[in-house]
Amino acid sequence: MVILCMIQIKLAGCSNIPLIIYQIDDSVINDREIMSFFSWDDWENKDVYAIYDEGNSAKKTSIIYLNNDIPDRSLKRILFHELLHYSQHMMCLPTSEVEAALFTSILF
Repeated sequence: MVILCMIQIKLAGCSNIPLIIYQIDDSVINDREIMSFFSWDDWENKDVYAIYDEGNSAKKTSIIYLNNDIPDRSLKRILFHELLHYSQHMMCLPTSEVEAALFTSILF
């Protein structure tokens, strides 16, 4: 596991939560036991390239997990998709896959 960065952004939202971005092996990110916090049923139990974890009240840290096997041409799009989820969380908005997909389709 590689820590790509740790940031804390102050938005005019309702939360101020640090973000850590990890790059991890495909075998780890798609291991249902290791990543048991993730709602695999929501994704029809399919493998993923990234996961946004809002964190928990004890750690007060959000985490983006990026799969090491993301194709280079897709890395920015996937990272920005997950960063939008972080910004939604920071502004106390519900995370929305539709909005994240629209956001990245406009950018890329």
